[in-house]
Amino acid sequence: MLCWIVRAAAWKKLTEDLVEASKASSGALPVDLQPTDVSVLFDQIVGEYQERLADCRLTLVARPPEQALSVCADGKLLSRVMDNLMSNICKYALEDTVSTPWPPATRKPSPSA
Repeated sequence: MLCWIVRAAAWKKLTEDLVEASKASSGALPVDLQPTDVSVLFDQIVGEYQERLADCRLTLVARPPEQALSVCADGKLLSRVMDNLMSNICKYALEDTVSTPWPPATRKPSPSA
């Protein structure tokens, strides 16, 4: 019985995600662009996944920039993207491995052409 409940919840989420994707591709998804600190969002998402990462025996190496990294984005949508990234790390990374979802701190911006 529990298996059916889990599957029904998964199908419901998949359906909702497909509706959201359809809205996004048609331009009907409301986007609220605001200055957003990516480092803060990322820290929040990583905090939410600490237990799950430990359960999956994964080590996350996250070295966000020392300074605030502000972008113009919809914080809720960007948070969903980061949540998806972390979820995929938990699902698909091999146990006892290290994941680095944030670019290395030594990375320099590429020169503009």
